[in-house]
Amino acid sequence: MKENLSYFKIMNNKRLISILAISLVLVIPAKSDDAGVAGFDFLNIQPGSHPVSLAGAYTAGYGDAYSFAYNPAGLTGIKNRTFMFDYLHYVLDISRGMIGFAVPRKDTSGNQTVFGTYLNYLNAGSFEIADGDGNMTGETFSSGSYELGFSAAKDIPASLFGHPLQVGATVKGLFEQVSYQNWSAFALDAGVQYLVSGGRVRLGASARNIGLTFKEVDSFPLATSYSLGLSLTSRSWQNARFYTDYNYPVYGAASLRTGLDLRMNRDVYLRFGYRFLWSEVKHLYNIIAGKTESEAYARSDINNFAAGLGIRFARYYTLDLAVQTTTFERAPLISATMQYAWK
Repeated sequence: MKENLSYFKIMNNKRLISILAISLVLVIPAKSDDAGVAGFDFLNIQPGSHPVSLAGAYTAGYGDAYSFAYNPAGLTGIKNRTFMFDYLHYVLDISRGMIGFAVPRKDTSGNQTVFGTYLNYLNAGSFEIADGDGNMTGETFSSGSYELGFSAAKDIPASLFGHPLQVGATVKGLFEQVSYQNWSAFALDAGVQYLVSGGRVRLGASARNIGLTFKEVDSFPLATSYSLGLSLTSRSWQNARFYTDYNYPVYGAASLRTGLDLRMNRDVYLRFGYRFLWSEVKHLYNIIAGKTESEAYARSDINNFAAGLGIRFARYYTLDLAVQTTTFERAPLISATMQYAWK
């Protein structure tokens, strides 16, 4: 392959435009014009159909392998060995997926610790190469991003003021390749969850992707983010659980994420979510308060509403489906996740 070719020049133009447009849909939260640049931006893409259907409000999520990607403290709710596979296929040959495995262990006092590992990836497919005059050479190059993590979470039954506390951490390696160029990094995630009101109210906090790239040349910061979350179930409506998150990415737009999880019967769940940009929250507040804004508000991303379905079957299996609305060619994004749990 010839050196010093710009990737924006060597791709087929139509394909490049499609990739850039799809990237706007995928990356959550969306980047503002002055947000800066972070590496391994695929880490901002929400995995897991259950959390996605709640608009990503899962910092206080608990009891399944989705916590790998949102708050490792939530892994403590896993009671059986669990395997999960998550997949989403986009247009062209772009795909994103995640596989994970978690094992719970109890000590002599009955306190639970969960260990797990996962692989998260984004495969951007292959691209045609053109020479400096725009002629196709017949050669291609590929692009992909990978995250391999190892997590541990522990349940502390009576910690602060006698209420249960869960803590968790993840160490992970990151690798990204575009043709002959590649980057690697080491990063950490950490999180806590705190239970009150007998578990009906769960508070969560997490810090994700804290680290730097290994490569000294062209080194850049990672897509670090911080989240605060709440989930609650009321005494009067015990078949519903409400979720909300405030997410602050260091290089991006802050967002307020909300979701509702409705249990229709023992095996079927309906879910809905909406992700507000923090600027949108301020805009709505100004409308309610009757304040005048200096300029007209326009939402700066193209992904907001989500919905999903969860089905448990054959005792050990759970299938989660999610759909996200977008304004990109009016094409919704549909993902599916299968979890298998056994003793």
